[in-house]
Amino acid sequence: MNIPSNRKFLPHVGMRTFKTALAVVIGLFLSNILGLHTPLFVAIAAMTTMQPSVHETHKAVRLRMFTCVMGVVLGYVLALITDNIYIRPFIAGIGIVIIILTLLKFKMNRFINLTNIIFVASFSSDQSQLIYGVNRLIGTFLGIFVSLLINYFIARPTPKKSFENLLEHTYEDIFRLSEEIILADEKPQLD
Repeated sequence: MNIPSNRKFLPHVGMRTFKTALAVVIGLFLSNILGLHTPLFVAIAAMTTMQPSVHETHKAVRLRMFTCVMGVVLGYVLALITDNIYIRPFIAGIGIVIIILTLLKFKMNRFINLTNIIFVASFSSDQSQLIYGVNRLIGTFLGIFVSLLINYFIARPTPKKSFENLLEHTYEDIFRLSEEIILADEKPQLD
C-alpha cells in the first residue's frame, strides 16, 4: 500500500493550542496542590482567557473577571432571599433577566451564557453559596493567572511581525501576478 509522502497523519498543533493545553495542565495541578474543590473552574478560566495575543488576553481577563464576579455575587445575594423551593426558581429567573439586561447594556453579549451558568451554579449550589462563590472566584483567578503567565512567557505573539509577514507575502503575490500579466501571451487566470 502506497501512502503519499505529502499526506500528514497528525494535524499541526499551533502555539495557541499548546499554550491552552499547558495552562489547563498547570491550572489543574495547582488546584490539586491548593486543595480547591472545583478544579473545573480553573480549567474553564484558563481556556477562556488564552487568546492569540497578549492584548486580547488582557481584554478577555477583564471580561472574564467581571462575568465571574457578577455571576457569583448575584447568585449569593439572591440565594439569601428565601429557602422556599417553590419561590427560588422565580428568583433564579429574575437573576437571569438581571444578567442579560446588564450584559446587553455593556455590549457583552457573548458572555451572557457563561455568566448565567456561573449565576445558576452559585445560586443553586448545595453547599453554602459563600463557600461555593469563594471557591469559584479563587479557581477562576488561578486559571486566569496561569493563562496570563503562559501567554507572556511562551512564544509571545507579535502582531507587528505577523503584519510584516502578511505584507511580504502579499508583495510577492502581486509581483508574481504582475510578472505573469506582463509576460503572458494571453490573459492570466486571476482566480
